[in-house]
Amino acid sequence: MERGTLGKRRLEDIRQAIRSLIIHKFGRELIHSSNLHSPPPFPLIALVHDVEDTSTFRDFSDRVKHEVFHRDVPLDRATYFELLTQIANDAFDDEVVNWGRIGTLVAFACVAASECCQDRMGGFSVDDVVEWISHYLHRNLGDWMETKGGWVSLEVTSQNIARVA
Repeated sequence: MERGTLGKRRLEDIRQAIRSLIIHKFGRELIHSSNLHSPPPFPLIALVHDVEDTSTFRDFSDRVKHEVFHRDVPLDRATYFELLTQIANDAFDDEVVNWGRIGTLVAFACVAASECCQDRMGGFSVDDVVEWISHYLHRNLGDWMETKGGWVSLEVTSQNIARVA
């Protein structure tokens, strides 16, 4: 199979896992895509749950909600994409990649999806969040994720979670 086809399949696998996770957390009516056939990988659910349960993530989430989502004047779509990408880049600015940090990024995407549901992102939809995080993971972390065996090989350990910060 050629590299382009493998890349497209990997992107679709990531997109499917993220959509399924958001549906698992918030309900099917939030995602407009109808091509969902499977539940999210259990290790991804467990990782995001464990990350969300850390005080580091709660503090980070509260700060981002205040600075980005809870503004008097909503930002335009392009600015939201830029801010989300900058937040994601900052999470990996020391070039350390591990499942805990990827889980933090996915949990952050769930926060953004929740804010979309509350219409705090001025026309930015849950589907937009799914597309953004899927492409970000694919482009920036997909090779690392693939060498580690992908979502299904993920073992959630206290060591992964402790290295989130």
